[in-house]
Amino acid sequence: MGSRAGAMTRFSTASGSRSVQKLNAKGGPDKAGEYKRVYALPTEAQWEYGCRAGSSKRFCFGDSDGDLGQYAWYGSNSGSETHAVGGKKANGWGLHDMHGNVWEWCQDRYGSYETGAQTDLDPKGPGAGTSRVLRGGLWYYVPSSCRSAIRYWFGPDGRGYVKGVRLVVVPGALR
Repeated sequence: MGSRAGAMTRFSTASGSRSVQKLNAKGGPDKAGEYKRVYALPTEAQWEYGCRAGSSKRFCFGDSDGDLGQYAWYGSNSGSETHAVGGKKANGWGLHDMHGNVWEWCQDRYGSYETGAQTDLDPKGPGAGTSRVLRGGLWYYVPSSCRSAIRYWFGPDGRGYVKGVRLVVVPGALR
C-alpha cells in the first residue's frame, strides 16, 4: 500500500482484503456507540450505484465531456499523476473521485454477466476466474474511459500506483 499525491494506491485485492480485515478487527462504535461497523470492498454494482448517484447519464453529472474536469482527474488535467481525494467536485451523494484518478478494486471477478443479471439489484459476477473488476478510470485516460459504466480487469495480485480501494460499510452487518 502506498500514497502517491494523497490517493491510497498500490493495493492488490489481497492487500485490500487484509486491510479490511485489520480495520474490521479494530472495529469501533457506530455513532450511537453501540455497534461496530463492518467494512468491505464494494461489489461492482455497489460501486456503480455510488458513482452514478442517481444519474443514468455517462457521468454522475451528465453526458458532457467538457464538464468532466470539474469532477475528475483525467488525461487533460492530471499532470500525469494521481491526486489527493477531494480536489474536485463530489457527485450528488458527496462521493469524490469516482471518475478518473485511480482504478478502484471491487469484490467481483471479471466476466460477462448472466442473461437477466442487469435486472438484479446487486448481480454477482462469475463464481470462478482469476481476474478481478476495477472501476472508475484513470488519471491518464480520455473522458470516454472515465464514464460511470467503465470496467476493467486485472489479476488479484496486481498492484501499482494506479490501483486503489474504496471501502463500503456492509449494510445490516453491524456487530
